[in-house]
Formats: sequence, structure tokens, C-alpha cells
Amino acid sequence: MKEAQVFNKHALRLLFLVGGMAGQIACTGAQAELRTEAPLAHTEIERMVQAQYAAIERGDLTAWASAFSTDVLLLGTDPTEVMLGREAMLTQMNQRAGSRMAAEVRRQYRSTRLQIGIAPSGKAAFLADEIDYSLTSATTNRQVRFRMSGVAAFQNGRWEITVAHFSVPVEDERAFATTWPIPNELPARTPSGAEEIAALFPRTAQAHFPVPFSDRKDVLLIGTSAQEWISTGTKVQQFTRQGMPRSIEVLRRGELTVGTTEGADLAWVAWNASLTVTGSKGKHAPLPVRVLSVLLREKEAWRKVQEHVSIGVAD
Repeated sequence: MKEAQVFNKHALRLLFLVGGMAGQIACTGAQAELRTEAPLAHTEIERMVQAQYAAIERGDLTAWASAFSTDVLLLGTDPTEVMLGREAMLTQMNQRAGSRMAAEVRRQYRSTRLQIGIAPSGKAAFLADEIDYSLTSATTNRQVRFRMSGVAAFQNGRWEITVAHFSVPVEDERAFATTWPIPNELPARTPSGAEEIAALFPRTAQAHFPVPFSDRKDVLLIGTSAQEWISTGTKVQQFTRQGMPRSIEVLRRGELTVGTTEGADLAWVAWNASLTVTGSKGKHAPLPVRVLSVLLREKEAWRKVQEHVSIGVAD
């Protein structure tokens, strides 16, 4: 009886040890699901994002940029803002945002909707947030609400943001009554082995945005208006009328920038498009939009887990 009690104690201790280690090591197969469910990756990414926000409030763009990968693609709120590479991005941000980082300006950069989804490999994640940004000084009193979405990958021993898309929401009434500039071209980039992903985004006109959405609960669609922040696969599929006729036409403009991750289960595609919507009074003028689509491989097929569609608004 005593031997059985000793054995049970050792077995229980072993179970706790195994459970603790599962959240901290990257595995394959069934063990990878343990890391997916563990809060470790989510916590690390949230800390990285919050450190970025704190750096903005301090006015430290160098610290803010340190969270990005060396080959990051950043799409800004302005239609001209297409930045490839961390150093080039930092140079451009210092030129564009230098006055906002001045010592006499008080900055508040507040997260209101941070959402993080972890890929089954445990090596990649998709994230999004809606941010309240205020700037106050003797001559400035400005408040902006904008959205951020992106992909993070665990590489070089840490989590790094490999692509990010920032936008300002535009109400439909203003969107369809305004002539908007066409966003700058995106760099053509498709890594070797990612041709299958690029083929999902053809140049021909489509009756919907390419690639169906996943059923996952952490699926997110960010549209052009403030109301278009739709969470969970079921709700996004209902909103987009997935698999049913739609009153839109999507025509891709220019080249694709495709990104893949080490685990090969998460990928992203940045692209420009022309969006035509048919309303009760007929077709609206085409809207030039920028899109960041995040895809997850599920049962040998790619499904979207996050998509961010925006209109470029000049700063």
C-alpha cells in the first residue's frame, strides 16, 4: 500500500512537470496542440505589443521598431506608406512622425481590442488591435482611433512582427462619396514554395474576396468602416455570405507580397484591390483598397483566419 502511495505521488509530480513543459517547448504532431493551448506564446506576444505601445508614449521609435523582423513589410494609414525592411521603415517613420515624438508632446497610445491567435505549430501568430492615440501639447490636441493587424513569428529566439497593416476606419457614406487615391504599389515577393498561396489571389475579377474563412473562434475580419470588426469564424462567414451570391466585385491591382512562416501552417498575403459594391441605387464607384489576408493550412487546404481591408487616408 505504501509503495502504491509513493508511486502515485511520483506519477502526480511527473504529470505536473510534463504539463508545465508542454507550454514552453515547440513540438510537432499532437504535442504542438499543447503549446497552442498554453498561454506562453499569447503572453509573450502581448508583452511585445505592450512594450511597443510604451515606446510610442516615450517617443522612442527605435525601441518601437525593435519588435519587427529585419525584412518586415509595414503598410501605414497613408496610401503612400509602403515600407519594406526594418531600417528603411525606421528612417521613414522618423521623417514622418518626428514632430509627434517631440519631448513637448504628451502621447497616449491605448489598446482597446487586442486579439491574438496562435497557429497550431506554436511558431506563428496573427494579431490585431484597435488603438486610441492622443497627442497633446501647447499647440496640439489630436485624437485618432485606428486599427492594426499583423503576423508574428517565433524566430531568432524571440517573437518578431513580420508584417503589419495600420488603417483609419472610414464610414460608408464618406467612403462612397469621396474620390480616394490609389495606394502605392506593393513589392512583388513570393517565397519559393509559396506559389500555391499566390495562385489563390488571381488577377481576374472575383465575386468575393479570395479564399474562404476558417471556422475557428479567433477568426477576425476588419473592414473599412468602424462597425466592421467581426469576430469568430461563424459570424465572419455570415457577414461575408460565404458560399452565397454577393453584391460586390473585387479586382486585384498590381503585385502580391507573400510571407510564410517556419512551421509552414501560417502565411500572409498583402495586396491592393479595386472594390465595387452594388447598392439599392446601383453600383458605387470602385474603392481602391489595401488588404492583408492571413491564411492557415487546415486539412491540406488554406483558410483565412484574419483579413484587414482598408482605404488609404492621407495624414
